[in-house]
Amino acid sequence: MRATGNFEQVKDVDPEVVLSADTRQHIEHWLAKFPPDRRRSATLQGLMAAQEQNG
Repeated sequence: MRATGNFEQVKDVDPEVVLSADTRQHIEHWLAKFPPDRRRSATLQGLMAAQEQNG
């Protein structure tokens, strides 16, 4: 499968710039629910928050 995105343009984007304060707060809320070694479990909620922000 061939990648169709623009990874080279976005690979070094600062999440503090592209995510709104509300979205970052939502992600931090979910990260706080898990112990440090299980923070990966909040990934889906973080992706959903980013999608909701960006339509």
